[in-house]
Amino acid sequence: TGLEVVPEESPVGESQRNGRVERAVRTVKGQIRTMKEALGSRYEDRIPGHHPVLSWVPGHAAASVVRYNVGKDGRTAHERWKGKKFKKEVAEFGECVWFLKPRSRGATGMAGRWSEGIWLGIREESGEVMIGTKDGVMKARTIRRKSSQGQRWNRTKLDEVMATPWNVGRDVQRD
Repeated sequence: TGLEVVPEESPVGESQRNGRVERAVRTVKGQIRTMKEALGSRYEDRIPGHHPVLSWVPGHAAASVVRYNVGKDGRTAHERWKGKKFKKEVAEFGECVWFLKPRSRGATGMAGRWSEGIWLGIREESGEVMIGTKDGVMKARTIRRKSSQGQRWNRTKLDEVMATPWNVGRDVQRD
C-alpha cells in the first residue's frame, strides 16, 4: 500500500511518553486482580496460582476492559473498533454454565444436547464462548446460565479444567 511503518522507541525511564499504554496496562492488571479475587470469593476458597483456569483470566480481563470501559468520547474501545456496542450475553469468569454441545443437532432433551462447563471468555474473532471441561475447551455459540447462585459455582467442574490458552490446539471443539 506504500505506507512505511517506522518504529519509535521512548527513552529508558520516560514513562510519560508511554502514558496511555502504561495506563491501559494498569487498568488490565487491576481487572486481572479483581477477577482472581472474585473467583476465590465465589468458590469461598483461594484458587492456587498454578491452577490452569487462571491462565484464561488475562485474556478475559483485557477483553472486558475493551468491551466495557467508556472513554472520553462516551464510547468503548469495542464500539470504536466494531462500530457497535457489545451485546452478547456473558457469564462471570469461572462460572459453571450450560452450553450447547458441539454437533448435538438431533439429540433430544437437556442431557442430549447440553453439557456443563466453566466460562472462560469470548473469542473476539468469532464471538464464540470458550468453555472449559474435563475433555478440553469447547467453543460454543449458545450458553445458559444456571438459575441459582449455588449451582453457578461448581468446584469439581472448575478443577476438571486442565487446558490453558496455549495448549488448546486440537481439544477445541465447535458446536
